[in-house]
Amino acid sequence: MKKYNFTLSELQESSLKRMREMTACILALSPGCGKTITVLYHVENDLLKDNDNKCIFFIPKSARAAFKKELDTKLEIPSSDYIFVTAGKNFTYSDLVQRRYIIVENSVANKYLEDLISLANNNTCHLVIDEAHSLQNPQSVFAKAAWEVRCYCKKIIAMTATPLLNDIEGLFNVCHFVYPRAFVS
Repeated sequence: MKKYNFTLSELQESSLKRMREMTACILALSPGCGKTITVLYHVENDLLKDNDNKCIFFIPKSARAAFKKELDTKLEIPSSDYIFVTAGKNFTYSDLVQRRYIIVENSVANKYLEDLISLANNNTCHLVIDEAHSLQNPQSVFAKAAWEVRCYCKKIIAMTATPLLNDIEGLFNVCHFVYPRAFVS
């Protein structure tokens, strides 16, 4: 395993252990506890050991800088290994398939849905949803796109510092996304 210039806290190590045991999980930690680095550490050291594996991340635009910082400075992932799919630019399937980390802003998830499904269908892909409370409305354009991609992914990780949502239905929708067999109705 690669040596890093940081160590995970006891809480992060505990979270990492639990993520390793599950094929789907919700990482619900308080703000500032290091959810992003914990998940990226897990993806790099456990899920992407085989270079053919890929990870699709759905993130809000506001999280882009945090993800870039963790990838560049803490994990030292070469920029050739990741791509940020953002508004205002056009990306092709070949842009995505060349990378191990495909980081898609929620606002453009639907625009690249066909390419993301093809990517996940033709590769071993994992899915990470940052700010998972964005799934509380299953009728939203983003939630529908996330569900489409989810169907083709091997492991699902939802990250949130807001596990208690607006209402019980919103909480159910997030749990149903991550654990559809356990939270059927």
